[in-house]
Amino acid sequence: MMDCENRNLEERMFDKRRDNRDAGPAYAPTSTPTPAQPPPRPVEQPAPAPKAVIGPSVRIKGELSGDEDVLIAGEFEGTIDLSNQALRVVQGGQVRANVKANVIEIEGEVHGDVEGGDKVQITKSGRMQGNISSPRVILDDGAIFKGSVDMEPPKPAAKPRPAAAA
Repeated sequence: MMDCENRNLEERMFDKRRDNRDAGPAYAPTSTPTPAQPPPRPVEQPAPAPKAVIGPSVRIKGELSGDEDVLIAGEFEGTIDLSNQALRVVQGGQVRANVKANVIEIEGEVHGDVEGGDKVQITKSGRMQGNISSPRVILDDGAIFKGSVDMEPPKPAAKPRPAAAA
């Protein structure tokens, strides 16, 4: 009788049919299924800084200032003050201005003095005539530059003097 029970148990264990409802303990799961894990949350990337674009067919005379990066593909004449932002003059862009920006990248043409808070780079297609003042200056092989370079490191902020005891 024992052989008969074992044979029935073996038949039920190896029976692959899904409609075998009396499978008994031979088909009982050995571990409890884990609930599906929620997908990992994407890491939030900071939104890229907005960029103002002066297109290739645009000509501007005047003052340019702002709190966003600027790309110049057209022509600009005047003054540019983007102290905490980046200025990029792309190939074909022409600037006749004194420029102040945190990062200045010249792929086109610039005539005027430039002051970079962090760096000034003139790429191989870039042309510049004027003076550069920045702690870091990069002149790529093939860049055309006529002027002077002052690479003095930025001055530390002045410390407030302690008040004199009365």
